Amino acid sequence: MTLFNRFKIVTYGILEFILGIIMLTNPDYGYRIVLLVIGLYLMFSGYKNLFYFFSMARYMVDGRLILVKAVILLDFGFLAGSLTDVPRIYILIYLMVLHTFEGTIELLRSYEDKRVGSHSWKLKMFHGILDLFIVILCIVFIANNNTVVIIFSTGLIYSSIIRIITGFRRSSFLYVQ
Repeated sequence: MTLFNRFKIVTYGILEFILGIIMLTNPDYGYRIVLLVIGLYLMFSGYKNLFYFFSMARYMVDGRLILVKAVILLDFGFLAGSLTDVPRIYILIYLMVLHTFEGTIELLRSYEDKRVGSHSWKLKMFHGILDLFIVILCIVFIANNNTVVIIFSTGLIYSSIIRIITGFRRSSFLYVQ
């Protein structure tokens, strides 16, 4: 992992930790701040992928997948940015769907790491299972919005700690002669 990728992962983890604390201390409006940040991040990622597609990826094999990814990220970003005036339960459902997606991706990455023989698959597996468990808890307690916000914010804090640990973990180098 490059130094820039480590910096990016740790910065994202710190930002996620701050958002979890904001959501935990102010459950009435904290989720709107989280949604705003998620929307801006998704839109920025979508624009970055669009720029990458038009500058280089359109000449690559399967470069259209970058365009599809950019359009999907932009759509989710615009959706997240437009959810400020809808009832709170819909925002929480949207956040739970994003958390479910993250947990599923972590599980898939852990299976891939286990298949390759990496030793970090256990942490990714635990992270994915805990993400999905948090979503299940949110679904069980969906009638009480404040409880769901507290559960989701503790999940964000946990996810951020795992990201920060991942950013500082040693990575192995493979030298090919």
